[in-house]
Amino acid sequence: MNAALYYHGTGSPKDTITDAQSIVMAQRWIALDWVRVVGAAAAFVAPPRVLTAPWSQDTAPADPLVVRVVLALVLAGVATFVVWFVTNLAAIGRFRLCPSGSSACGWGTA
Repeated sequence: MNAALYYHGTGSPKDTITDAQSIVMAQRWIALDWVRVVGAAAAFVAPPRVLTAPWSQDTAPADPLVVRVVLALVLAGVATFVVWFVTNLAAIGRFRLCPSGSSACGWGTA
């Protein structure tokens, strides 16, 4: 949506929408922007609200051993994936996303 509005607004040869479509897109973009603003406000207000809430006197029962083992395995799996991903970041940059010499993709053609 942003790219289509940008191309239309700048008169780019990549422009594929009409004036009426751009108006509808801009109105939708504004509505979605308000959703982002409300989400950001909620994210800003939630942590202080949680930190200032009174503590309960009740304590949660300890998880069964099976649950703790499953959670430990999931955590180990996530940690393993993060280590694998970080060690392979250099290899990701070497992939060609477009045919050599193609200008269709913009990046990844080096």
